[in-house]
Amino acid sequence: MKSFSLLLTFGLSTVLANNFEFFTKPFYQGCKKTLNVSPDRCVNVGTFSSAKFNGDPADKVIMYTGPNCDGKRKERSLKDAYEPGDNIADYGTNFRSVKYIKGHSDQKCGCKSGRRG
Repeated sequence: MKSFSLLLTFGLSTVLANNFEFFTKPFYQGCKKTLNVSPDRCVNVGTFSSAKFNGDPADKVIMYTGPNCDGKRKERSLKDAYEPGDNIADYGTNFRSVKYIKGHSDQKCGCKSGRRG
């Protein structure tokens, strides 16, 4: 039973980890850097042309053109835009830092979103 609990804990922590992958070239090519990011903290990545963000669909990522979350910014929702494939083609620039923002997930708290369906 201990082995199962350990395996379950490891599996959940792997799934729930906020591991982001950054690539120096478009479409997830070139040098890859994987970082475990924390909410509401700026992360200096170095220049990246594409990325894969892992998180809850209610979360978002803000990408910045400069280090230390400075410069022009572009916000991406993890619900539908979690893998920017070509920053130059999409935004006309590469990015150098990011900030991960935890969203409010209605599913986790049992809240009603107020959206009309």
